[in-house]
Amino acid sequence: ESKGSQTNIQRESMADDVEGKSLNEAARFWKSFNLRRQSNEIDSQILKIYDKEQHSTESRKKLARITKELGSLKPADKLKAIKSVIRAYQKEIDQLTQRATFSENALIAIYKGLCDAPDPAKYLETAIGNAKKLKKFEKEMTSIQSKLQRYEDEFKGLKNQEVTVQTLKEQNQQFLRKMEELKESAKAREQNLVAKESKELKTKLDQQFMSGNKELGLIQISLRRTHAHTHTHTHTHTH
Repeated sequence: ESKGSQTNIQRESMADDVEGKSLNEAARFWKSFNLRRQSNEIDSQILKIYDKEQHSTESRKKLARITKELGSLKPADKLKAIKSVIRAYQKEIDQLTQRATFSENALIAIYKGLCDAPDPAKYLETAIGNAKKLKKFEKEMTSIQSKLQRYEDEFKGLKNQEVTVQTLKEQNQQFLRKMEELKESAKAREQNLVAKESKELKTKLDQQFMSGNKELGLIQISLRRTHAHTHTHTHTHTH
């Protein structure tokens, strides 16, 4: 199926190439023919033919008039006038011949210019068909560009999300590092505080111990004094 599809594509491509070549040849012909220039030339020829026709009409009226006048002349005068009438007719015949030749040459010139001309209708139909294909292609291209723009927007969104995720990861890492720093700082402060409190407690205990020793010394002194006093009093009473 794939091979058949490729064959069809190749055939369509070859057909398009042939059609495009023919269309280019037709375009070159009509460009060389220069329709506007030819149209102006034809208009000029038609005006000249019209002028010759008007002149011929006037000449025929004149011939009709002198022919009528010739019929009303006397035989002697008619013989003299007939030569000029014949010359007038001959002149009119020459002018008609020139007019016909001029018209024929103009027609032949037009024919020579158009005899090998490609039929424009076929190529106009092809051009119209190509214009429709181009319009359809432009519509498809617009649709594709719209989809592409949507994909680009989605990609940008994903890219932005990726950047956001990366930023959040970095912020999280920074937060973890800060928490670790705070933990270490708290631990250090705790150790310093414990050391300070331990020192203060030791000092306090030392002071209390010294105070206790002092009081104990005083108590011992007092006991010794009391004991000595009691011993002295007992000895005196015995004697």
